[in-house]
Amino acid sequence: MTPKASRRWRGCRCAAPPASTTSSTRSRSPRGPAIRPAPAARPGLLLVGHGAPRLPEAQAAVEAQALALRRGGAFEAVACAFLSMPPSPAEALAALRGDPVCIVPLFMSDGYFVRVALGRALAADGARDGRHVCQAKPIGLMPGLTEVIEQRALRACAEAGLVPGRCGLLLVAHGFTGSAASREAAGFHAGTLAETGRFRWIDTAFLEEEPMLPDRLAAQAGDMVVVGLFAAPGGHAAGDVPAALAADPYRGERRTLYTGAIGADPAVAGVIGAAAAAALETGGGAA
Repeated sequence: MTPKASRRWRGCRCAAPPASTTSSTRSRSPRGPAIRPAPAARPGLLLVGHGAPRLPEAQAAVEAQALALRRGGAFEAVACAFLSMPPSPAEALAALRGDPVCIVPLFMSDGYFVRVALGRALAADGARDGRHVCQAKPIGLMPGLTEVIEQRALRACAEAGLVPGRCGLLLVAHGFTGSAASREAAGFHAGTLAETGRFRWIDTAFLEEEPMLPDRLAAQAGDMVVVGLFAAPGGHAAGDVPAALAADPYRGERRTLYTGAIGADPAVAGVIGAAAAAALETGGGAA
């Protein structure tokens, strides 16, 4: 090699020196420990309900769904938060493990609490901690809930010895004259269930808008199953609906089976998990 070429090899970083043709008796240096890739991050799940400080059974229903989802093992962690009592959504989100995080509103429609109150409650600085946070539909708008409603009503008929085809199915929701959200959510499930033809008739009634529950009870004759479209067994599901059924003008002439709040059904956990997984895969709505 000429002196000029030798200087080129020593000074140029883009080229490598020619491979040596002489053998070496030195042993190779031992390899270091294998570097394993870090485990992929698993998502976290935050369930947000309304909360009712004077009705612990409402919080217990939310906790029961969270427990079932934890046992499923699909999420790094599952936590609960409430709009009207601690922990707040921002506090629970900040403490929640997992990345990304999916928030599931435990509400029966896409009304004020989901569109406005929840967004405000999540606005605290630092709660997201740089993570991607998405939001699924409220449980009342999840298509999978329709089957849970139907199966709950069919079980009620079977336990009472009634034939579903000879019974009506009445879906009772909150309703609100200032918004169509509750009425539209109830109508979605009623319309889907009507297509199956398993019940003699399917109708909807509301507590705070027309058609009111007492009016529907008076207008429909024969045995019926009543399913409460409520996220948890709070005051409406445990108080208002039973009171209206007790005043039914046909009481004593027919059998009325009330199944309580649909949000407390154990099968809802599966609906929540599937909806959260779908929202995480697509990016969901911005939270």
